[in-house]
This record gives sequence, structure tokens and C-alpha cells, in this order.
Amino acid sequence: MVEQDAVQSPPVVEKTKEMNLKKKKKNSEKNKKKLQMKKRVTSQMAMAALQEALSANKKKTRYEALQKVEKWIKSPRVEHTQATMEALWEGLFFSMWMCDKSIPQQELASQIASFIVHIPDVETKYLFAKVGLNVLETHWSKLDRYRMNKYYLLVNKMMSTLYTISLGNEENTMHLLTMLSTGIFRERDVKTNFGIAMHVADSMWRLLLKICTDHPHDVMEVLSFVHAMLQLFTSVLQLHRNKTLVKRVSQGVFIPLLNNCHHTEDGTVKLEDDEDDPILVVNMNIVMDELLDAAADEDTAVPNREVIYATRTKLSDMCEEYEVALDTKPILLQEELNEEEQKEEEELEEGDDLEEGEEEELEEEEEELEEE
Repeated sequence: MVEQDAVQSPPVVEKTKEMNLKKKKKNSEKNKKKLQMKKRVTSQMAMAALQEALSANKKKTRYEALQKVEKWIKSPRVEHTQATMEALWEGLFFSMWMCDKSIPQQELASQIASFIVHIPDVETKYLFAKVGLNVLETHWSKLDRYRMNKYYLLVNKMMSTLYTISLGNEENTMHLLTMLSTGIFRERDVKTNFGIAMHVADSMWRLLLKICTDHPHDVMEVLSFVHAMLQLFTSVLQLHRNKTLVKRVSQGVFIPLLNNCHHTEDGTVKLEDDEDDPILVVNMNIVMDELLDAAADEDTAVPNREVIYATRTKLSDMCEEYEVALDTKPILLQEELNEEEQKEEEELEEGDDLEEGEEEELEEEEEELEEE
């Protein structure tokens, strides 16, 4: 019996070891889940406390909370998710709400915009900006005209920072275009407030001119960035269903292309200051061709097509006024096409009449020769 027990004991020991290992694994998994839950709860509690501090009545409390946000933003160990960004921006929104007087508002707007630069990861930079603009958009209808100006200031600071880090960098430019096209310029319910999107469209040229004045860039880099932005706004003209936004983009982005123009040559428009050399360059031939292609696309709705044609016609007239050489073909409406077709038919008929007259003259000459 002793020998049998000695023989059977190793399998029993192995089974007990396996059971113990399985229990340890289950316990470790449970512990991990508990730790994760604790971390989530503590992070949620910390974020709730941070939101409360950011919207506190005391300026000192808000200042200390902003210092914590800056440390949190700069840390590469922290995982910046969209949920945490949304929670953070709720606090930043009310921090701006509680801030009074012009100089403190400018300082706070600059500090919030600087968070974009402090974030280590490139994609997270644009996620932070995208979430911020979306949060501002959701609260936009709650703002009165007295508070609206300080949020316009915040949007300007943020967009200026985004333009600065994107200009001259193709990867960042693509992130910016994606952020805007899937963010404030995304297709959504027509009744949604588009105040932020309209302001971004209205302020783009002014902000870019200031950036390029303060920090001159290579002409080709500026040209590439400007045309990338114009492609985005061309797609808004073509596909967006909100008529007010479409008209605002036409008036705020495309029509001002030639309003502040001091020097033009060979279809290239150079926007310049009174004293400095040209700092923004736009090729009007490319702009006009892209507008024409957008209007001719099958997916373009009739109201959008009308706005694009009106925009292009206005730009064409302004190009003539400023003596900008254009290589693009003019837009011909159906009546003008019919008139051109009639002219071509008349010219062909005149040509046929001339040929018949020449043939008759030749026949008469041949008959005279035969008679002689």
C-alpha cells in the first residue's frame, strides 16, 4: 500500500499545484480589476474636485487648479482620453466664465491655449483642441453678448496656436484639417449652433497674417498650408447643409482673398502689410479651378452650387479689377451656352456660304476657259 501511495502521490501534487495556480491567477485578475476600479473612482473624484476648483469664486483657488492642470497635461505617464478631456474642458469653460476684466481674461485664454503646446503627444494636442471647441459649441447658446467676447478671445488664442504649430509641418496640417472637418465643421443637425465654426472662418486670414508677420515662413510652406485650408473650406461650401454657414464661409474665407491685396502677378495673389514684403501667397488659378470642380460634382446640392458659382463670379470680377491673370475658363450658364452655340452655327453657315461662292466662281472660270 505504501508503494502504491508513493506511486500515486506525484499526480495529486501536480493537480493541487495547478489548482493553486488557477486560484492565484483569478485572485490576481480580481485584484487588478479592483485596482483599476479604484483608479477610475479616484481619477473621477479628482477630476470632479478639479472641475469644482476651476469654477471656484476665489481667484487663488482657480489659479492653483490651473497649475495642477498644467502639470497633468505635461505628464507623459497620464493617459489623455476623450472622456477625461471633456471633463477637464467643462472645468476650463467655467473657469473662463468666472474670469472678469480684460487683462485677466487675456492671460487665462493664453494659458489655456498654451496647454496645446505642452501636451507631449501630437495627436493628443489636436484632440484637446477639438474637444475644447466642441464643449464651447455645446455651451454657446447659453452665452450673452457680454460673455461671448471673452470666449471669442479664447477661440482666437487656440486657433492661433494651432495655425502656428501646423504651418510648415505636413503631418500637423493633416491633423488640423481632420480636427476641423470632424469637429466644428462636421455635418450635423441643421438646428445646431454654428457660432464657433463661423468665427473660425471669419478670423482665419487675420490670424494667419499676424502669425506670418511675427514669424516669417518660407513662401512655399505658406502657399501649401493656405491651399490646404482652402480645400477644407471648399468642401464645406460643396457639402454642408447649413445655408448660413455656407454663405458665411464664402463671405469670410473666399471673398476677402482679394480685399486686402496690394500686389498681384501671374494669377498669384500676395497679401502684404503696408511696409513688409508679401507674407501670404495664394494661387487664384488653383482656387478658381477647385471651386469649379466642386460646383460640377454630382454630390453638390443645388443651393450649395449656387453659392459656389456666385463666389467664383465675384472672385473673377475682383481679379479683373486687380488685374490678376487667370488661366481658368469662365462659367457659362445655359443661356450663354445657347448663344455661343448659335454663334458657332452662324460662323459655320457663313463658312459654307463662302465655300459655295468660291465653287461657283471656279465653275464660271472653268466655263469661260472652255469657251475660249
